[in-house]
Amino acid sequence: TICASKNASLTLDNATMTMDGANAGNKHAIYFCSNNKLNLLNCSSLTIKNYQQDALEWDGGDGGYNVNITDSTFISDHNRSGFTGTFYATIDNSTVEVVNSTGNGSNGSHFIITDSTVNFSNNVDHGLSAGILSVKNSEITANNNGRTGIIFTGKGNFENSVVTITGTKGISYWNAGMRLYTANSTAKIDKDCTFRITDNLVTGLFMDS
Repeated sequence: TICASKNASLTLDNATMTMDGANAGNKHAIYFCSNNKLNLLNCSSLTIKNYQQDALEWDGGDGGYNVNITDSTFISDHNRSGFTGTFYATIDNSTVEVVNSTGNGSNGSHFIITDSTVNFSNNVDHGLSAGILSVKNSEITANNNGRTGIIFTGKGNFENSVVTITGTKGISYWNAGMRLYTANSTAKIDKDCTFRITDNLVTGLFMDS
């Protein structure tokens, strides 16, 4: 529906935008090609729903894809995926929901989350799949995902936050509530955090190495 050329950006500033792909066919919602930015600012709201392909998609170009959500709301509901590719997603004092995806909620983006509420639930495959995952003063929920609730490949850092992961449905031994994927993955959880990893089908916490 929206295709961004090189170095292009899309900014919502105190704006509301809804993209409904129910009649769009086999399409992505927003397609990034090279060094693109999506900015949601000042109580903006972006809702993307019912796309057969992804809400936010990149084409494997030269990187530099940034999603900046500040004092705003982003909702991906019933798309194939919410964040696909390696974005740097900075979420500050905002609400993000990626729910009911027919594939992964996300697929390897880097998430920097501060003072926010983030929900990756009821996705058919992984819920919150990240590279770097930094969470501070926030509430993260990943419930009833099909494979793994939260999975990351790099550094996970959690400060003064509440993380709830329940009902993960994956049947393999590594389909965990939370998985530290690859030997490069680490997690630091400070004393002011509350983690609830419960009622997952196989494993609660899985560490590859």
